[in-house]
Amino acid sequence: MAAHGGVRIVAVSPAARAGGVFAGQPLADARAVLTGLCTLDADPQADARAIEGLAAWCGRYTPWTVVDKVSCVPGDAGVWLDITGCAHLFGGEEALLGDLLSRMERVGYAARAALADTPGAAWAVARFGQTDERSIAVVPGNAHRRTLAPLPMAGLRLDAATVEGLARVGLRRIGDILDLPRAPLAARFGDALIRRLDQALGIRGETLSPRVPVPLLSARLPSPNPSRGPRTSPPPSAIWLMICASAWRHRGRARGD
Repeated sequence: MAAHGGVRIVAVSPAARAGGVFAGQPLADARAVLTGLCTLDADPQADARAIEGLAAWCGRYTPWTVVDKVSCVPGDAGVWLDITGCAHLFGGEEALLGDLLSRMERVGYAARAALADTPGAAWAVARFGQTDERSIAVVPGNAHRRTLAPLPMAGLRLDAATVEGLARVGLRRIGDILDLPRAPLAARFGDALIRRLDQALGIRGETLSPRVPVPLLSARLPSPNPSRGPRTSPPPSAIWLMICASAWRHRGRARGD
């Protein structure tokens, strides 16, 4: 893709990455590093259509899916899934993730998945966190701070200018700001920094709208011995799954423009 300094690589296959090619690298440098590198022109419109199709396909796991509109990782795309109340249909949370990633791999996607109580934590870990050999990460409900602390500031879905400004004063990891006073941070770097941090930690709620309306379904079973009074229970906390994926059908290729 054309950028400052000429044409640059926007995404790489596993084989090209192993050969020393990386996203953001000038195309001339990539060809010097990996002799015989095969490239394709970037096609953002086709990528957008593909991720919408992927989000629709993810409806087999939950009716609640939404395309990630914030990506700071060139060439990668993301989809959020709210799998609250759905995982048991697939044998549990990790079984659902394993089935999802194995199916994606069979059709040519390289993907990572993270499960967390907040959309922000799932997003950060899927893109920057440690995963197991299956490219899966599960964030325990009481481990948001510990899990997010070593991740880069970009994991908070901040714009590049804010990330660069934080780095200039030595704040490069999320853990660097966890215990700092909020007011000075907001005054210097903007309210978005505090909002994104609180959303990732679950201190502040975050509303994401599904890509299509979720159908309202109900069922009623008459009982011969009705309850004498209403029973209420707290709603279950949402379980957020974020997958980030790149489609690669041709080994050894990188994509540029």
